[in-house]
Amino acid sequence: MRRHSYLPSLLSLLVCFFFTGVVSPDNARAAVQSSCVQYGAFSKNVSYIVAKHEGFFEREGLTVCYNQVRSSDQQYADLFAGRYDIISAASDTVITRKVNLNLPLSMIAGLEMNNDQVLAVNKARGINSFEDLRGKPIAVDAPDTGFSFLLRKILAEHGLLLENGDYTLQPIGGVALRYAALQAGQTASGQPVYASMINYPFAAQLHEPVTVLARAEDYVFPYQGGAFAVRHDYSASHPDTITHFLRAMIDGGEFARRPRNRALVIGYIAAELGVTNDIAERELSASLDRQTGENHKAKIDKQALIGTIELRQEFNGFTAPLGDINQLVQPCENCLYDDRFWKAAIGNSNN
Repeated sequence: MRRHSYLPSLLSLLVCFFFTGVVSPDNARAAVQSSCVQYGAFSKNVSYIVAKHEGFFEREGLTVCYNQVRSSDQQYADLFAGRYDIISAASDTVITRKVNLNLPLSMIAGLEMNNDQVLAVNKARGINSFEDLRGKPIAVDAPDTGFSFLLRKILAEHGLLLENGDYTLQPIGGVALRYAALQAGQTASGQPVYASMINYPFAAQLHEPVTVLARAEDYVFPYQGGAFAVRHDYSASHPDTITHFLRAMIDGGEFARRPRNRALVIGYIAAELGVTNDIAERELSASLDRQTGENHKAKIDKQALIGTIELRQEFNGFTAPLGDINQLVQPCENCLYDDRFWKAAIGNSNN
């Protein structure tokens, strides 16, 4: 039996010899990553879920690797480090980085309007009214980006002003982290959490002791909540990839809008998000709302984008005067909104 003791080692040597200089574990991982379109997002929207399950990305010749975003700061750090190729982000975060910081990125298509954006509060923490929020920290992604200005607008309408010290902002991270902390009534480190802005897909999942105090569209409408964005170097070197990605997303959204596909799509959402069919149906209904859900055919609503910009301007969120906002939202190459890839995608969409 002793003569067989070297067989495993011999086989290992042969395998190593065969693959030496060809495929190492690090090279294999790098090859997989380079073949993927690295997509960084806060959540899996309905268009993405359908495109994935119906094989629309593969039809477009793409492999898309979904990356869960933890916060807007982390998202943009990874985007400009080259770890993400395409992101879906709060439109306001693109605006401030483009206008205030002059970073080389552009919106390329619309993701969503408000999409079930609500101000939710934890009743177990003693919050039952707007006045109960006085003096409390309120959970946000970051203090001056994303949906913080929506929060400030809602609270200002009820006499609570950040600049007067009526409340403070508590940076926690993206909506998944805020949802978990709000439901628990505390952060992972034990800090109390009283309230936060929550949107798809978590607004439909809110449960006791958390309740909805206000809906964003009742205070700011229209509002371009989210958009797809890319770096300029990536759009210059991968224009076809961006077009194919958007085409798959557009077709995913259109598939979801057909009544005959509703039960199938609900099943996709339930499976992808790990929720019940009842919650998945609520998610779908919110996303298909033409006024407040996902952008139809991923088309940015210019008037809603102006609304997003004006809201930031209302709270002195720009470092210099803007000038003509209508001119700012006009699409052009490498501008705030670059619609070249969306036009190419919509022109050849299967829907």
